[in-house]
Amino acid sequence: YHQVAGRPLGIASDESTAMVCLVKKGGVSFLRPCDGLEHLYLTPQGVCQPQHLSAPPFNITDDKLCRDVVLLGDCLRLIRDQLAPDVVSAVEQDLFHLESPQNIVEPLVNNVISEAGDVDQSSADVISSLESSLQTIIDAPRAIDAVLQAMDVTGGDPENLAVPDLAGEPMRQLSLNHVFGSSVGHAVLECSARQLATARLGVCRDLLLLQGLMGRMGQRASLSQDSLNKLQSDLVPRTAQLMQVYYLLTWVATATYTHVPSNSLDMNLRQLQAMDISELGTGMPRYLMTEGTLLALFLHGVGGQQLGNLLAGSEELDQDPCPLWGSVLQAAVLYILQLLYPMSPSSLFPEFLMTKCQYVQLQEYVRLLDSWCVWNTSSRRFFLGAAHLNCGEPHKAVDCFLQGVHGVGSEDFLLNKLLQPTDQELPHLPVLYLVKVLRLLEQFEVPELVISLANSAIGMAQPNDPNIPMLWSKVFKYHLELGHNNEAYAAMTANPDHTRRKDCLRQFIVVLCDRSQLQTLVEFPYVGLHDEVVYIIESRARSVDLTAHNYYDLLYAFHIYRGSYRKAGSTMYEYGLRLGRELPGVKSLQKQAKCYLAAINTLRLVDPKYAWIVKPVKVETATEEGRVSPKRDYNGDNRLPNKKQQVEILELTELEKEYMLVLARLHLIQKDPDPAHATGPPLTAEETVALLVQAGLFDNAVSVSQAFRLSLVPVFEGLASKCVRLTLNGPDVQKAGGRKEGFDWLGANDIPFTHTSKPITAADQAWQLLQAYLERFDLTGVKGYYKSVANKLLSLGAPLPTWLERAYKEKNASELLRLYLNFDLLEEACHLVGEYIDAVMGKGTEYFGLKSALHATSPSVWLPYTAIDHLLYTLRTAEGNSMYAKLHLELSDKLQVYHRNVERVSQDMVQTALQKAARHTKHDTPFNLSTFGRT
Repeated sequence: YHQVAGRPLGIASDESTAMVCLVKKGGVSFLRPCDGLEHLYLTPQGVCQPQHLSAPPFNITDDKLCRDVVLLGDCLRLIRDQLAPDVVSAVEQDLFHLESPQNIVEPLVNNVISEAGDVDQSSADVISSLESSLQTIIDAPRAIDAVLQAMDVTGGDPENLAVPDLAGEPMRQLSLNHVFGSSVGHAVLECSARQLATARLGVCRDLLLLQGLMGRMGQRASLSQDSLNKLQSDLVPRTAQLMQVYYLLTWVATATYTHVPSNSLDMNLRQLQAMDISELGTGMPRYLMTEGTLLALFLHGVGGQQLGNLLAGSEELDQDPCPLWGSVLQAAVLYILQLLYPMSPSSLFPEFLMTKCQYVQLQEYVRLLDSWCVWNTSSRRFFLGAAHLNCGEPHKAVDCFLQGVHGVGSEDFLLNKLLQPTDQELPHLPVLYLVKVLRLLEQFEVPELVISLANSAIGMAQPNDPNIPMLWSKVFKYHLELGHNNEAYAAMTANPDHTRRKDCLRQFIVVLCDRSQLQTLVEFPYVGLHDEVVYIIESRARSVDLTAHNYYDLLYAFHIYRGSYRKAGSTMYEYGLRLGRELPGVKSLQKQAKCYLAAINTLRLVDPKYAWIVKPVKVETATEEGRVSPKRDYNGDNRLPNKKQQVEILELTELEKEYMLVLARLHLIQKDPDPAHATGPPLTAEETVALLVQAGLFDNAVSVSQAFRLSLVPVFEGLASKCVRLTLNGPDVQKAGGRKEGFDWLGANDIPFTHTSKPITAADQAWQLLQAYLERFDLTGVKGYYKSVANKLLSLGAPLPTWLERAYKEKNASELLRLYLNFDLLEEACHLVGEYIDAVMGKGTEYFGLKSALHATSPSVWLPYTAIDHLLYTLRTAEGNSMYAKLHLELSDKLQVYHRNVERVSQDMVQTALQKAARHTKHDTPFNLSTFGRT
């Protein structure tokens, strides 16, 4: 089937474009014109004439040289015909394994010479024919040089063989970009370039073998010693180099490319963007490729675009008719070889391989070049490093990158596409190159290699290199990422840039906090960075959510570790203050209490003169500031300039008071788990006392009241109310859970133990607690607590307990009398007045706290006449009440007895005074009657 499809059916030609094609049943074969070198090498003997060599690529005008070149071509054909296919394949295989062409050809020369000396008649005939042909050549070295020049696509000037500028004539480029731009056109160009490279490779091989035979023949080949020297010193090395070049081009034309998934292309694009590489000109594909060679892929991409630009400057395209399939096709094939030529300033092809993710092929390309090509060595090291990096060999990649640092200032790709330095960056090109490589390495997870390369760059950098701070930041970043805290700290402190050092310090603190390595973080010395550390931690503590991160504890430990106790106390106080304002709940209050307690402990470690902290006071909240104009107030008037922020000095005693309020609030929550107690703003001392009294926590209420110098009257009144309530409720009320109501709050107070033979109730314990409080806090009765308790009891309609009435009579009987009168307790008031009169007259004096009674020789005593008169008046005016009348009569009689005693005592006192006066008169001693008192 394939033989039938490949059978020619006819020939088609086009005079306008000079296209000739062979029509077959299964397709079309295009016939292209041969290159002059191909014509010399491939045509049979006698076909190539000297006049044919005046055209490119020879352009020889000397007839003798043309004749010598034709004869040299006959010699090459003799050698080509003598070589077996397996020998040709072995030569190419040795070139693939980087054997030197001279070493490859030398065994072949030895074989030909040895076979010629043996029985092999064909080898002898070949040697004989070569000798006769070489003897007819006038100047063999010159002819060889002409052939080598014809094969050199650079024209002997590789420096000028550069990729053309894309900014040519846009309209001409737009039209010529489509010349040979189809898939068929590219296939013709690809096959033509491959055939031309293969033919020239054969020429180089046979020419090198011929030169080896000429060196062995010597005089038999009519070669002088100078000619032999030129062969060995100039022509053989040039031939060997061209042989390696055309083998490389043949490999490019035959090696297949690898299909790359889209995600790999995206990753490659990100790598190029990370290095800020300028556009590599990947070209716009005109058709879809599914398979093919590297050369086909190159023509499909940037190679085809560059070929169009080269053809735009070709003169053949201006002819009419245009010989498109003649001289234009020949020029296009030569342009392709120029674009692929390795010995030129351009690195277009390896750039293309890198952009197309052909990393295996790129490694092979560099391997074939490294042993002999001295052009773009540093660029190839960079390309090879990128290939190793994408193939999972980062250590090899770093070695290649470091090897490429030496040519960054002399190679076109590194200088103009990778680095693109400014005038200020020119002195620092090696470091700038490594910075670009670092960005590439950062796309892969190889932090150890990034650190190694950054350290190498720092070692190469000059002291004034502006990249040094960035390099130290990279070293710091990846040491920190690897958990090398000591190395990260060293890199941070070595960074000469203050801003970057501060950024690194902030990251250092945040990362170690996230890893909970707080002890490690605190123990670093931070030489010269102490204030920055404190500022960063404070800023983080004030900006982040208290529930997410706790930087206050870190700052507290930082200050404690360095002995800054006042700062540590200030930190804990601020933390507690924010907890109370921002976080509701029991846990927040517990944490707040711990914060205040820690602050108190730290301040107690300081000299008492310095046991204080500064508490900032906000003049205006941030919310308020956002609602008004910065220049005018709510009324539109000009605002006064902002005053300086006020500060408040918080001493240790005040801090202890705040701690006491928080602790009291916790006791409230423990006693009554009402959510309202754990929410809302901080309570004042008065509010706290009121809630404590309401909850029955009287001991805590007393402590808070004494700390804030508040009156204990609310405490006593609240306790009195509790006592009345428990007394009126009768038996103890059982609560849910089996706990009794009275004992529920009484257990939270310190009640004095009393030995008793009968069961004690909650009411009994409450009265005992009230009695203990009165005895403890109003021993003399002058603070008014007895009055407040009695007033509260009487207002609730409860009688005064016997112990209270007895104690109150002893402390202030007249005040008790007035209370009785205020609540219309006339009977009790009459009994109290009667007992009071008896005490004044000496009966039961100790029950009223009197130091003396009504006696002539005792100090004066008195009665509350105003209250007694008020009582008598009330009893007298109470008409129709026989009991009040009886009380009035009894009280009046008691007062009459009292008055008679007063008169008697007064007379006794006067008589005593007169007697003393008489005695003093006898002794002429002045006497003053006023020294005696009056009852």
